[in-house]
Amino acid sequence: MRTSWFDKTRQRFGRPEGAPQGWKSTLVDWNQSSRARQTLRRSSPTLLFRISRQVAESMIDTAFEIRPAAETDIDEIVHFNQRLAKETEDKDLDIGVLRTGVANLLADSRIGNYWVAIHDSAPVGQIMVTTEWSDWRNGFFWWIQSVYVVPNWRKRGVFRALYDTVRNAAHTHDAVGLRLYVEKENVAAIATYEALGMKEPGYRMMEVDFKEVEAAC
Repeated sequence: MRTSWFDKTRQRFGRPEGAPQGWKSTLVDWNQSSRARQTLRRSSPTLLFRISRQVAESMIDTAFEIRPAAETDIDEIVHFNQRLAKETEDKDLDIGVLRTGVANLLADSRIGNYWVAIHDSAPVGQIMVTTEWSDWRNGFFWWIQSVYVVPNWRKRGVFRALYDTVRNAAHTHDAVGLRLYVEKENVAAIATYEALGMKEPGYRMMEVDFKEVEAAC
């Protein structure tokens, strides 16, 4: 039985652990583009080999895995939250308060949970979840918070993998749904969430920050 290019590539490189959804279909699409490959084979065998190798290597290079965050991830999570606040709200967070807040959550899953995306042993993205009880629905909503992906890993499937991990975990724990809040001006983020099937429920978020009130007195 003849072995296809895709099968040879898979045998050579193996399946990247934690590879983003769709990595295989990308290779399959290229493998099934027989007309393009036949044309290249006749006109430039070297170019065909080069493209084939680049496709395979790009899949390996973008491999990452999603796992629950550990207490040893605190430095990266604190840094990600600093960057998140600066990029989205132009805020400089109190590093002491932030680090204590992250440490408390990592030490007590009753507060919430972090998941991190890992590439080459280093975090490249994060997502946090807290819960809210709904008496109307007799169940918990899971609130998605503190979403951050490092710039050079954006649009490479990291957020989608983090989101899918949370969504699947929420289903497993019988959550009634997912919620999040997003800056009104963050058009790109809103479009991303809408593409995942999320929508505005018709509420406006209101708050009172006790520390701000005390500072104003």
